[in-house]
Amino acid sequence: MPKRDTFDDDRLMKPNEVAEKVGVCRRTLYSWANAGLIPSVKIARGSRRFVRSEIEAWVQKAQQESDRRLSANK
Repeated sequence: MPKRDTFDDDRLMKPNEVAEKVGVCRRTLYSWANAGLIPSVKIARGSRRFVRSEIEAWVQKAQQESDRRLSANK
C-alpha cells in the first residue's frame, strides 16, 4: 500500500472541485457549508475552501448512512 502524503490529504479544495465530487451545484454546497452540514474553512473575503481529507470522510460517512437507510427499508 503506498504511503499517503499528509500534505496532499489536507490540501484545500475549491468549491467547484467539491461540488463535482459530491454531485451537487455550488449553490447547494454553499448552503450546506453555511448551515454546517459539510465541513469547510472560511478564507479571505468570505470565500470557502474544503479540506480534502475532511470531505473524503464526510462523503464516506454520508454513503454509509445512505446504505444503512436502504438496508433498513428492505
